[in-house]
Amino acid sequence: MSTIAPQTTKLVEIGIVKWFDKSDQDSDYRILTLEDERRWKLHHQEIKCSEYELKRGRFIRFEIQDNKIKNLNLLREVGIMDWYQKDKGFGCALLQRDDLLTFFEKQTKGKAEVFVHINQISCSNEELKEGVAVVFDIKKDLKNNQLRDNATNLTLLTQETNPEIIEACALSQDVKLWYPVFKLYLNSFNADQLKVYFCLQKLNTLTKSSTGIRGCTLSQRSFADEIPDNILIASHELINYISLQKLISLLKNYGDNNSDILWDELIKRLQNLPETDLHWKNIPEDIISNDRIWSLLPNQNRIKILVSKLSNSSNPEKLISEIGGILNNSSQTDHSELLCLIPENLKKYPTIFELLSDSEKVKLLFLSLDPLISSLSEQQQKTIVNDIRHKISSKFIKFLSFLKDAKKTILLDIPLVEISEELDQELFDDGNITSKNRVDSISNNLYNPLPTFQDELEITNDKIPIIETVEQRLDGSDAAQIRAFVALRKISCLCHFTTIENLKGICSQGGLLSNTKLQERNQHYKQIDSGRWDGQHNHICCSINGYNSMYHYHARQNHRTDCWVLLAIKPDYLWKQNTLFCQMNAASRRGAYIKTRFEGLESMFVPEVRDIGGRLWTRGNLPDCRPTCLQAEVLVYESISLADILLIWVNEDPGNVQKVIDAGWTGEIKIWKGVFKS
Repeated sequence: MSTIAPQTTKLVEIGIVKWFDKSDQDSDYRILTLEDERRWKLHHQEIKCSEYELKRGRFIRFEIQDNKIKNLNLLREVGIMDWYQKDKGFGCALLQRDDLLTFFEKQTKGKAEVFVHINQISCSNEELKEGVAVVFDIKKDLKNNQLRDNATNLTLLTQETNPEIIEACALSQDVKLWYPVFKLYLNSFNADQLKVYFCLQKLNTLTKSSTGIRGCTLSQRSFADEIPDNILIASHELINYISLQKLISLLKNYGDNNSDILWDELIKRLQNLPETDLHWKNIPEDIISNDRIWSLLPNQNRIKILVSKLSNSSNPEKLISEIGGILNNSSQTDHSELLCLIPENLKKYPTIFELLSDSEKVKLLFLSLDPLISSLSEQQQKTIVNDIRHKISSKFIKFLSFLKDAKKTILLDIPLVEISEELDQELFDDGNITSKNRVDSISNNLYNPLPTFQDELEITNDKIPIIETVEQRLDGSDAAQIRAFVALRKISCLCHFTTIENLKGICSQGGLLSNTKLQERNQHYKQIDSGRWDGQHNHICCSINGYNSMYHYHARQNHRTDCWVLLAIKPDYLWKQNTLFCQMNAASRRGAYIKTRFEGLESMFVPEVRDIGGRLWTRGNLPDCRPTCLQAEVLVYESISLADILLIWVNEDPGNVQKVIDAGWTGEIKIWKGVFKS
């Protein structure tokens, strides 16, 4: 049994030892008999392994020159572990060569089987997993009257020292063979350009997506990140393959000497990076501060960095001016998100204060009206703040005028542009009285106008229920995870449909209330979902970035109204405490599918949802912001503040916009053609 592999100047044969012994006539020669009955005489110097190893069944390789055996050695081959049971200590490897099948007793998947036993391995038992590349000698034994091919002296390919095996595997196109010896073979090159060429060759054998190897994954990007730094920075082509994290690492370590290649690549990457991508958070400040990178940074990141610098800045006015510039140039959608990142004390600066919404200004004013407001009860404070927020469009200018006339702004830290000059002059130019005494004397006279102001705005605890805004609610335990998910999917709002008659109550009471809360207040309302089979009477039903047209069809059959309205609500309620989620209609099996926290929200966007009626919902061409099932619901706890309603949609029927205005809504109204008509 033998095979011949042609070489350039010699013939290489593979055989199996039958007998091996010293020659009787000459002690320098040995007699070798193979299983195919061929008999050879060879000089002992041509034997490159221990003669003790040349026992029956050993696989050997040797060269034939001038009809003589040269360079005889044990056959050492590469295999891939097919399976291994570490508790029993044995397994099976598959030989990677397919030209030796006639030598072996068993085959699997077109490859020769080699039995692996724990007594013949020189690596950790834990490392012998499916798919791991190994190297071994081979010996054929008789076991239970059957021949079996056994691996001996087995080790991992990553630990192999034979240069011929390392080179053969390195030049293979099979990633399972070349990857384990890649770095070993790379060190054999002297010139960097040869190393670069070899790395590019191997990158071309991979795909952008991951390939399974040794229980892990390997893609072009992950492999490129493993290439030594000195080789990466020698080639612009290799830089194209590395990850953003690796690129940043190279910039920190080698940016000064390789600035053009590395900086240009970083700019190219960041230009194509979505603003919501989490990679922005991992870019170090020393790199972000580079002028070429700063202009590419999302507004949220720039605001956070500028705010963090303020405490140690020698020129805070410049930083505040930059923050104001970012706010001024931001979109309406981004504006409110950016304001949440700015501490309350910074909002007092004129540059930023002028850019606040009316609601934000009033909130800041009341927070600063101390000790005037602090003298009131907590309920009175909330009542005043909520009422002014809800009537902001018609009352804000009048409110500012009232404050000015009553000189209450002397108690503020905010230098309002409209009144700061007058107040500063009044407060500090009086040489006959100290600032503190002046403030005290004025503050003592400020209580009398308050009841008049309160009556003017028609504020009483009975008329104005206190509904907290979403900002006042506590975040859930996984709020950060939900925020990231909302940003990633570009979820812009929650939606709630109701009648124009109910909208009047919503506007007058300062927001939406759950059935439980409405009953507690003994207030009249028209309940759209009279059954509430989900059992969540203290929650308000909402959808994400759309409405449940299937349920609305049934609602239209049961409720007469002059106009249906769709409320767009801040998505912030998604990450607040006590919010619930359901990937289908929440009433299904009386609320059995309702979930909490991030797990619940994530379940609304799975690839497939089968509802209790057996209908299969799939994502198909759905936008990322829409749940998989049309009837998926978000259940908001107790209330939704009027201040958190972004806008109201109505359909194109004549007079609908005026009906919404007549109901008391003073915010934005949009026409959604065809809404509520399907």
